[in-house]
Amino acid sequence: QVWYTSKDGTRAPMYLMYRRDLAKNGQSPTLLYGYGGFEVSLLPRFDAVAAVWVEHGGIYAHATLRGGDEFGERWHQDGMLANKQHVFDDFEAAAQWLVDSGYTSPRHLAIRGVSNGGLLMGAAVTQRPDLFRAAFIGRPDLDMVRFYQFTSANNEPALLEYGDASDSTQFQAIRQFSPYENVHDGTRYPAILFDVGYWDT
Repeated sequence: QVWYTSKDGTRAPMYLMYRRDLAKNGQSPTLLYGYGGFEVSLLPRFDAVAAVWVEHGGIYAHATLRGGDEFGERWHQDGMLANKQHVFDDFEAAAQWLVDSGYTSPRHLAIRGVSNGGLLMGAAVTQRPDLFRAAFIGRPDLDMVRFYQFTSANNEPALLEYGDASDSTQFQAIRQFSPYENVHDGTRYPAILFDVGYWDT
């Protein structure tokens, strides 16, 4: 367990796993996982993907982000609605910590997230495309401006977490972080693998 500091000074833990014989030279392939929402506590646990990654010499990291329940309801609320950007800031800070601490470099850093974590990955690559080499974006919510319109498969409680862009008081905050609205021509983005399903929004 290590601690990193986010953009607004908030400190949070991150968990690292790697082989004992790892050479800390800033060149290690590193896979950073995050979620940050819906009161989900991201605590140390067994992960088969992480185990295989580490066996092959990589570093596996998962960052504690606001929006979860690791530190109670205030921590959760500090990563939802108008505060959703805090989650993305936390994740960026965790990634930057890995680079600044000599574990890896942007050329060797990949990120992974699913569902709400897929939104996180979309925000990460559109806000800091220079910080990552590759991203696995699993079953994501990406067009947050029109998310409220996706009623056939929409998880209604998600609007309570993300906000509803049909509400003019919430629109601007959502517009700022919505990955779909923040893709720009001419930007060099990391390599991306999408995983989607029939009922995904």
